[in-house]
Amino acid sequence: MILKLLGIIDLIIAVLLFIYPSFKIVWFIMIGLGLYLIVKAFVFKDVASIIDGVVGFYMFLMVFGVKTILPYIFAIYLLQKFVVSLIPSR
Repeated sequence: MILKLLGIIDLIIAVLLFIYPSFKIVWFIMIGLGLYLIVKAFVFKDVASIIDGVVGFYMFLMVFGVKTILPYIFAIYLLQKFVVSLIPSR
């Protein structure tokens, strides 16, 4: 259950990463979700969560105007994590 919830939050963040360069989203939403990813990286401490922490840090940078192709790459990564979270475990 918790894995699906974390996957849904990853999906929401991935969608925001796709649309943020085109549409200005309220900055505190990006900061809040970026902070969520950073905290998750410190809590779980595995490779995927460390990458989440990098994505969270980059979300902070996006709020301050950094523009690269990385949001699309990070969004695809988070979409992949969402799909994997939907696979039932035995």
